[in-house]
Amino acid sequence: MFDKLRNLLQVPTAPPLITWRGHSDTPSLPSGFFRVITADGKESLGYYDVATGWSAFKVGKTVQPNGGAPITRDKPVENLPMVRLSYQSAQPGLMNIGTSRLVDTDVLDDFDGETQYDGTAPTEIATRNS
Repeated sequence: MFDKLRNLLQVPTAPPLITWRGHSDTPSLPSGFFRVITADGKESLGYYDVATGWSAFKVGKTVQPNGGAPITRDKPVENLPMVRLSYQSAQPGLMNIGTSRLVDTDVLDDFDGETQYDGTAPTEIATRNS
């Protein structure tokens, strides 16, 4: 009887909000399903499997991490924790994820499909390593 009364008197708490800035923040992801909101406000559903380290930021109601058994979301979306994706840069075609840069070459003007390395480190890296 006291358990039922205690449950009735408890104030519901909001699911936690976690900010994800890049790969180094992956261990802070909640285990299982979570809501995702991007910097531009788009929302989706994400999933993180602690055991295998498999994560995705746009999944459906059922996932199959690393080809294992299918897992289906069993909680209402509004009860899931929220992960806000917060990258360091919002430049078109360029995204900083942790200490790595991801370039979408399809959005770059005059890209001929060839990448080259000239042997010089970017200024910020060369300065930081000096």
